[in-house]
Amino acid sequence: MEVGERDARVTRPTRTRRQTAKAALLRHRNAQHDTDSSDSSHVVEADHVNLEPPSAPRPNRTRRIREGQMEEAAHGNAEHTRALKESKGQNLESMLVAILGALDALKRDNLALKADNQELKTAVGDITRELADTKAQLADAKTQLTELTSGLGAQIRTSGLLSYADIARTPLSSQPSNLRTLSGITA
Repeated sequence: MEVGERDARVTRPTRTRRQTAKAALLRHRNAQHDTDSSDSSHVVEADHVNLEPPSAPRPNRTRRIREGQMEEAAHGNAEHTRALKESKGQNLESMLVAILGALDALKRDNLALKADNQELKTAVGDITRELADTKAQLADAKTQLTELTSGLGAQIRTSGLLSYADIARTPLSSQPSNLRTLSGITA
């Protein structure tokens, strides 16, 4: 590593960190296993140093309450509990009425949807019947058209009038009799 790179890196401040007791114990156990893997050497418990900071004394969190204050608190709690029960009962009744109203509205909406669904089913049935009728009419129209085209083709072939294709197929030595020529017009 070059000197410029080392200077550009952010380094941690060099302060001493306090090690927790658990980390010290783990480090101590790992050090023991690293140095000697046999069971011949052991650490004496008396040599172990407790690294935990002493716990601070805790203040007594309980306070004495006079008997009069306890009776007042119990009486107030009873009134409060009674008031809560009454308000909860009223709240429950109002909630029950609201839920029943919503349930009735849902039932009405469900009936309306069922009626709409039935109307749609009948409309779909009508449309499918009309579609089948239209398909049958289309098939009849196709057969009529094929009969007409075949009949017209037969009439054209039997009529004796020469078409352009017929004229183009005739050899030059024989001239058709029904064609007008320029010499025939002047004569």
